[in-house]
Amino acid sequence: MLKTVLKLTPATCLLLSTSTLATPSIEQIKKRAAEINELKALIQSPDPSLRLAAIDAMQNSEDLAMREIAFAAGINASDESVVAVTIRNRISEIDNFAVLLTKPEGNDEAMKTYNNYGSKVMFRIRSYDKAKGTFVNDTHYDGSDKTSTISGLNLFLESSRCQGDFKLAEDLSYKGAITCSGAQFPAVINLF
Repeated sequence: MLKTVLKLTPATCLLLSTSTLATPSIEQIKKRAAEINELKALIQSPDPSLRLAAIDAMQNSEDLAMREIAFAAGINASDESVVAVTIRNRISEIDNFAVLLTKPEGNDEAMKTYNNYGSKVMFRIRSYDKAKGTFVNDTHYDGSDKTSTISGLNLFLESSRCQGDFKLAEDLSYKGAITCSGAQFPAVINLF
């Protein structure tokens, strides 16, 4: 037992010393903060092209902190083009999302469909073409691939049994309607 502990000790020391060496220095942290602040300033630029380029660069960065700052700034921007780029970039970071159906009242057929879907439709993104704003998806209810589209602040969903049209609302959720198996439902999607 003691022999095993002694064998682990050098390995543990090596691990601890390696993790200490991987810690960024104060100079590296200051350099990173300056770069983030410089890009944040560009997001506020009066030039719309510069704003779009800065937000896109930050959202596609390998730096997690930079991406999170950019997504928060992008989704809350007053410029619709910045919000639209943010949505396209956000879709590239997720592999699925839920369409929450509103429970129908007074319609037995719609209620049956609602219950069959479990009150939501789970869309799974199989592939995404950010340049075109299209993604191939399927749902938890069926496995056939269909193509859905993001256009500006609008999202058009397509599956073998469901079709929906949604628009980004003030509360940063997508609101609209989806028709599944012949029944139409008001619905909400929360991506942010």
